[in-house]
Amino acid sequence: MSSSMAPRSVPERDVHAQTQDRELGHGEKAVASVELGTLGMELAGYWVKLPLIRKLMFSHPEVEWIWWMDSDAMFTDMVFEIPLGKYDKHNLVIHGYPDLLLDQKSWIALNTRSFLFRNCQWSLDLLDAWAPMGLKELIREEAGRF
Repeated sequence: MSSSMAPRSVPERDVHAQTQDRELGHGEKAVASVELGTLGMELAGYWVKLPLIRKLMFSHPEVEWIWWMDSDAMFTDMVFEIPLGKYDKHNLVIHGYPDLLLDQKSWIALNTRSFLFRNCQWSLDLLDAWAPMGLKELIREEAGRF
């Protein structure tokens, strides 16, 4: 990431999101967040991605899939193509540990650093259910309790 793209700190209470669009080819577009406030919610740390994804979903209804990657993630296979046809019947594609999630009911079994999100009502409903878990006043362990 160049120094001009480095994240800048913003006051937590600022309701502000600034993005930069980039064409990737194959009709794909990348949106890099360079400043991000909480967009009206007092979300903790990495939870601020949720209102940004919601904003992207509404501002780009023509996009079927949104691929979220945290700013410190990187590509190691530059020719990789997402097999979107494999996910026709899915709205969320995320790395996780099924035994931890399903057997032990552990919410930390999912890795939200990189995931595919279909731009649909189901995904918006998931964002609405997910966001309160990141409120600053909630204790992390209590937020994900089943």
